[in-house]
Amino acid sequence: MEQIMNQTDVKVSFYLKKSEADARGNCPVMARLIVGKHSETAFSVKLRGHSHCGHPDGHVGKVLRQET
Repeated sequence: MEQIMNQTDVKVSFYLKKSEADARGNCPVMARLIVGKHSETAFSVKLRGHSHCGHPDGHVGKVLRQET
């Protein structure tokens, strides 16, 4: 049986996990991957950004350094 894949919406968003900020105010950068309507996962991208890089509406500025 041949299986045909249909086009599916894929969305990727990034955010700072401010609840895990270190003493310098650096937070893990997280990604959320959404495929279609029923599949969603969140994971760390192994980078850190300063908590003041985020804007009040939730958009992140730029990542300042890679996590070591």
